[in-house]
Amino acid sequence: MPPLAVFGFEIIGGADARSFARRLAVATLAADIAIALILLRTWGRGAAFRYWVIGTPLSLFIYLRVDLISVLLAVIAVAVAKKRRISSGPLLAAAVFVKVWPIILLPLLWIERTWKAVLA
Repeated sequence: MPPLAVFGFEIIGGADARSFARRLAVATLAADIAIALILLRTWGRGAAFRYWVIGTPLSLFIYLRVDLISVLLAVIAVAVAKKRRISSGPLLAAAVFVKVWPIILLPLLWIERTWKAVLA
């Protein structure tokens, strides 16, 4: 399990499985809302709307997983790459340390010619 995912589980904590699940659901709901707001602000209403349309059916089970935390970090990294290029690299690395899949976004930073972010 990636290290930041373990750290996140420690932070969420909870006395029992039910309280842990509740806290995790609240954290991922907050991440889901933040993702939609970042999409709205960075790429417009169309992107945010499509995210909600595609993501709504997933809400039945996605809130009990840490996937949205890594998605949030990856979306922030790509959005920041448009302005502050160097800080997007560490954000993408943090996303990889929550779940491994955001590593596939590294070529996007390379294609966008954000060399400092790739090196960071």
